[in-house]
Amino acid sequence: DGYDEWEPQESHDISKVLSGKILRDCCVIVSTRPSRTSELLKTMRPDTRLEINGFHQENVSIYVHKYFSNNISKAETLLDKLNSSYLSTGITLTPMFLLLICILWEERDDVLLSDRLCPLYDQLVLYLITRLCAKEDIHFVGDNMPPNIATAMLFLEKLAFDGLMGGQLVFEQEEVTHYSNDVLGTLLELGFLHKQRSPSKLRPSPQYSFPHKTMQEYFAGRYIASYVTAKDESAGRSLLEENFGTVRKVREMDNVLIFACGRLGRKASVIFQY
Repeated sequence: DGYDEWEPQESHDISKVLSGKILRDCCVIVSTRPSRTSELLKTMRPDTRLEINGFHQENVSIYVHKYFSNNISKAETLLDKLNSSYLSTGITLTPMFLLLICILWEERDDVLLSDRLCPLYDQLVLYLITRLCAKEDIHFVGDNMPPNIATAMLFLEKLAFDGLMGGQLVFEQEEVTHYSNDVLGTLLELGFLHKQRSPSKLRPSPQYSFPHKTMQEYFAGRYIASYVTAKDESAGRSLLEENFGTVRKVREMDNVLIFACGRLGRKASVIFQY
């Protein structure tokens, strides 16, 4: 599940299964994002290919009603807001994004929902930061984040970017604590990083990852946007040239660039020109 999140190794058992060298009589099901489909087809010869289209519009209604099973009026109000023009963008047809909308709507039914990915994640991040500040009785108004959270966010953006550029989705303890343990604690409290047990018996230290790959892509996009904003366009082009030098890399990181454009607004021209 998630071939696009794996770096193939010829000697690995997964590669042997896909190529039919072992377990030939087994039924093998592989999921991947479209960017890695052609590569996967060179490794295995599937007899069936399916494209996941997500929910139908009637499924959206079922999902929302199940999520708000104890508050039918809240479900109906949300569905009224998700009118046909909003649904036509397709964002609510993806279960992950519909879940984010429900989470935001559950907290505040006057939240400004967007039919674009970047504003949706912006709202989610703002909600999580606001929730932590309220819990800790920290004053937070507008864009002036508390210093400890602002520092943690900058660290997270670079961690997300460097990780994706290196094909890394899981991070070791030393990678997330080399700045400070306080930063890691803040990110765990916010819910931007999750702690998990290491599969290694020789090195049983905990590992950390983002809740979802799109969350890591969002923060990587924020890193690009922050970098371009803090410097000039030539520095932005250099960053793109260093990290997106091939068509394959651009296709693999399309979500990162979409999020970066969403954060940059009119300044996104540096990405379009590249």
